[in-house]
Amino acid sequence: METRSLITIFSITLSLLMVVNPAVAVSQEPPNDSLFSQQWGLNNLNSSEADINMLEAWDIEPGDPNVVVAVIDMGFDVTHSDLQNNIWKNPGEIPENGIDDDQNGYIDDIIGWDFVNQSEGYDDGNSDFQGEDNDPTMAQSSHGNEVFGVLGATTNNSIGIAGVTGRCKMMLIRAGYLNKEGKAVLSGASISKGIIYATDNGASVINISSGSNKFSNSYHDVLKYAIDRGVVIVCSAGNDGSSSPVYPAAYDLDGLISVGATTDEDQPAKFSNWGDWVDVSAPGQHIVSTMNNDRYGQIHGTSFAAPIVSGIAALLVSHYPDWTPAQIQDRIMETVDVREALKNANTTSGRVNAYRALLDSEMDGVTDTGGNNNTTGNTAQPPDPAVSSDDGGGGGGCFLSVTQESLSDCIHEKGVRK
Repeated sequence: METRSLITIFSITLSLLMVVNPAVAVSQEPPNDSLFSQQWGLNNLNSSEADINMLEAWDIEPGDPNVVVAVIDMGFDVTHSDLQNNIWKNPGEIPENGIDDDQNGYIDDIIGWDFVNQSEGYDDGNSDFQGEDNDPTMAQSSHGNEVFGVLGATTNNSIGIAGVTGRCKMMLIRAGYLNKEGKAVLSGASISKGIIYATDNGASVINISSGSNKFSNSYHDVLKYAIDRGVVIVCSAGNDGSSSPVYPAAYDLDGLISVGATTDEDQPAKFSNWGDWVDVSAPGQHIVSTMNNDRYGQIHGTSFAAPIVSGIAALLVSHYPDWTPAQIQDRIMETVDVREALKNANTTSGRVNAYRALLDSEMDGVTDTGGNNNTTGNTAQPPDPAVSSDDGGGGGGCFLSVTQESLSDCIHEKGVRK
C-alpha cells in the first residue's frame, strides 16, 4: 500500500506541474468516424473534461499495427465492417489447409481460437458450446464485439466509432457460452487456456472483462506466466457497486491493471466496484460501441472501461516497446487525472489520461519496479494447476460471471494439445 500511496502523491504533483508548465499544444483533428462525436470518453465536449485526451494522445502515438492485443471474451462477429480490418492474422498459419503449419498445437488458428468445450448449454439451433475449434465467433452475444469496438475499432474509416488503439491488431479468443438457462458465462478453464495461447502466440496486452469473487491459485499462476513473458493484463473490476474483491482484477501482480468505471461528469459510476484493490478508473457509462450484425449501441459497465485502459497499454507498448508490464502499469497509474470524487474509488484516486501517459518526460528513464517481467523466450512451461484444489474463474452480461470448474486439465506444454 505504501507504493500505491507514493504513486498517488506523484500523480498529484505531476498534475500541478502540468498546470504551471503545460505541454505544447497539438493539432490532432478528430477522426472522420461518423459516431466519434458520441464517444465522450475519448473526446468530451462538455465542461467537465472527463475524457482521456485521446486526440492529443494519438498525435504522439497512433498505435503500431505489429502490436497485438488479445481479447478474451464471449465470441465475436468477425464480419463487422468496423472491426474486420483490425483482426490479427496468424503469420505462421496457412488458412484452411488442415495442417498445424506453425506447430503451436492448433490447426488453422488463423485469427485466434475457440476454447469453449461444454457438455451442455443453451441450444437454439445456432449454438457452439461443444468442442474447441478455430472459429471464435458467436451469434448469441455482442459482449465480445462491444469490448473489441471500444479497444480496437478501425479509426478514420468514415463509419462508426474509433477504437482507442485503432491500428493495433486484435487476437480473438472465445471463452464464453450460454448456459442451459441462456445466461452468458465464461469458462475459467477456457480463459486460462486463452491466456497461455495469447502469451505463446505474440500478444503484448490481454483484456479480460469478466470475473468472480473466488480466489484461484491456478488462475493467479497462469496470469503470472503471461506477465513474466512481457504481457500486460487489464481486468475489469465488476459492476456490483461493492468494495469486495473480484478476481482476476484483485490479484496482486505487478503488470496487472484493475479498472473501475467513471461517468461523463468524472464521477465514479454507481455500478462500479471500488476499493484499494482497484488501480485506476476509466470511462464506462453511456459508451457507444460495435455490436453483432454490423450494428452499434450504447452500453455501460466496467467491461468497457477495461478496454480503454488496454488500448492505452497497447499505445504505450507501441511507443516504448522495451518497457516491462510493471513499467506500463506504473506509467498509467502515475499519470491519472486525480479527482476528489475518486478518492475511494481506486488506489490512485484517478481517471486515466492517455495523453499524459504518452508524454515524453523525465519518466522516460523509469527503471524496472522489480516485477519479474518481460522475459520473452524463457523456456519454462506454464504452471501445472493440478497441484491446486481450487477452482477456476471466468465471466456474463456487461460484466461476465465465472463458472466454478477445475483448472487441472487446462494447461498444456507449448505445441502439445490435450
